[in-house]
Amino acid sequence: MTYSKIINEWDSIANDRYVAFENKTDKSYENILKPSVLEILRGNDLSSVLDVGCGVGALTLEVANFSNEITGIDISSTSIEIAKKKNQARNIEYKVLHAEELNNNEMYSVVYSNMVLMNMPDICVALHSIHSSMKPKAKFIFTITHPSFWPIYWKYFSDHKFKYNQPLEIEREFRTQNQNYEGKKTRHFHRPIAYYINNLTSSGFRILNLFELSDESEEFWYPRFMMIEV
Repeated sequence: MTYSKIINEWDSIANDRYVAFENKTDKSYENILKPSVLEILRGNDLSSVLDVGCGVGALTLEVANFSNEITGIDISSTSIEIAKKKNQARNIEYKVLHAEELNNNEMYSVVYSNMVLMNMPDICVALHSIHSSMKPKAKFIFTITHPSFWPIYWKYFSDHKFKYNQPLEIEREFRTQNQNYEGKKTRHFHRPIAYYINNLTSSGFRILNLFELSDESEEFWYPRFMMIEV
């Protein structure tokens, strides 16, 4: 599968995502994902940072406040255009770039990716490319939808095609905890936890920490996201 459909999907919701970040209406991002990523990043060498799948640059700008240099890459040219206009700073560089196109000409002290790996058709290639762009002892930190609970949350658990231990492409109308993006669909790829772990280790990563994330204030708590540090 080519990236063309995925690029078009994220181009189509780029402006909506910018508005959501600007107005702080994406509660999962504001209350769970952003604080979790920022907290774990602060303890690392942030001399040269790479944001894989930076989107419109909302989190990139946050990280730029306490890092020396940061590069944000994304496959959506519309998202990058918005990032350059709305979330720019002197120490940020934005590029329209696939993770698979990274090379060891530029090396980073920290790489992070927020809610992106489950949207990539081939994470094996992406992980090898990310690994090759990291300095010795650098860390890669990423968040994804929780493979065990996201099928329930997005209501495809009962789909006859769904089997937890097998990868599956899922196309649904995009939504967040607080907003439905009517008529605008995106796709992600369900993969069991073992799939991520095995591909990380085969790409040369060593797993340091795994966190299961959700809103602690919810009456019925279950982890909707995972954050992994390697």
